[in-house]
Order: sequence, then structure tokens, then C-alpha cells
Amino acid sequence: AALIPQAAQARVRLENICTIQGQQEQKLIGLGLILGLKGTGDGGKNVPSIRALAAALKNLYNPVTSAAELKDVNNVALVIVEATVPAEGIRRGQKIDCFVNSIGAAKSLRGGRLMMTPLGGQNLSDERVMGMASGAVIIEEAAVPTSGRIPGGVVISSDVINMFVENGSFKLLLDKDHSSFQAASVIAQAVNADITFEANGQRLAKAIGPGVIQVVIPEQYLVDPIRFISQVLEVGVDNPHTQARVVINQKTQT
Repeated sequence: AALIPQAAQARVRLENICTIQGQQEQKLIGLGLILGLKGTGDGGKNVPSIRALAAALKNLYNPVTSAAELKDVNNVALVIVEATVPAEGIRRGQKIDCFVNSIGAAKSLRGGRLMMTPLGGQNLSDERVMGMASGAVIIEEAAVPTSGRIPGGVVISSDVINMFVENGSFKLLLDKDHSSFQAASVIAQAVNADITFEANGQRLAKAIGPGVIQVVIPEQYLVDPIRFISQVLEVGVDNPHTQARVVINQKTQT
């Protein structure tokens, strides 16, 4: 008898092509001052920098009576401070890197240190201080001395915990290379087929868009939804549908 070899079907776990809604990075941002520059700062004619420096001195109990007192200051630069909270969230006391970018007339941030700077979240209506940034600036690109990084420069002051569950369910989000109505339908069917023993026959998953599958959490897992989410992400699908795409690299024109 002739044996006909069958093509091996590689199952792809959902965790490799999906994320959970709420599982996303968050930005922290603030306005700060770089101190100790060797004459490469904004200078006394840059009004926003002088205003910020005057406010800082006032908070340090050394108020400035007029801007003329700071007219010769050229060792200070006004910067935007940005940091990224990872998708898995972060806890109070942990540290992350931050980036500083000059927004004034500074020529270079080399050799400077960021003055203690409060950072807020990306929701401007939320006035909570999410972290405090400070430290020595490292210039990563010699050609761009007005931008730098501070390794471990942000100490988180408030827990940032992403919320995955809403009204007893969560949403699977397909990545852009697999997002389609067909793929969403196939994944919903796979979840319903693999998790039926947890749902007593109830259909838990439903495709609600080309890249979104809503999954209801069984009652027994409502007190521990992360355990159930991990089970769903372990579900495998055969040959997940992908969209044909052309990607243009603007830099190399290929």
C-alpha cells in the first residue's frame, strides 16, 4: 500500500497573533529643565525657559524679582520629558527610562542633568503625578545633541494597571497582519470549540469586527479572570488567515 504523506499543519497560538484590549503601552509626559550645561542652553532671551526657571527657583524658596536677573543664564534648557509604561503595566517604585527633547534654543544637552520633573499620564484631564523623572542625560546620536535618554530616570509614583475585563467579558484584538472578517470568525469558532468544557455548551466567543473577538468569561472564572484569559490565549488555530500587503520602506525606497 502506498503511503501518502500529509502536510504538517502548524497550529498558531492566539497569544502570537492577538492582544487583549487594554493590553497597551501608556505614555507619561512632563515639562522639565536640564541644568549644568556648558554654555549650550537656551539663554536668557528664551522667555519660556526663563519663566520655568523662575518658577522652579520660587518653589525652592529663592524667588526671582524680575527676568533681568536671569538674562545671562545659558546653562539651562527647557525640555519635554517622555516615558513609556509597558503594556503589562507597572507598580509604584519601579523605574523606567525616559527621553528628553529640547523645545527652546539650546544647542546641546550634553553633560546636563534633568531637574526633578513630575510626569502625568496621556489623559490630560487626569492631574495625578504618575512618576518623577531626574538624572544625567545620555546623548545617543551625536548628530542630534538636543535629544537624549536617561536610563532608569523615572521612578513610578502611582500604580499603572491595565483593565482587561469589562462587564464580564474581554476582547481579543488581532494584529494588523491577520485582521479580517474571516480570521475573526475562525478564531471565534476555535475558542468555542476548545473551551466548551468550561462553558457547559455555551458559546463564549463572538466575532464583532474584522479584528475583534469578544469572549464572555464563565461565572466560575469571574473572581480570577486572568487565569481564564491565559487559557484562551493558549487556543491554537491552523494556518491563520493573513492579508496580502505591500510594505514600502520610505527611507530606502524599496
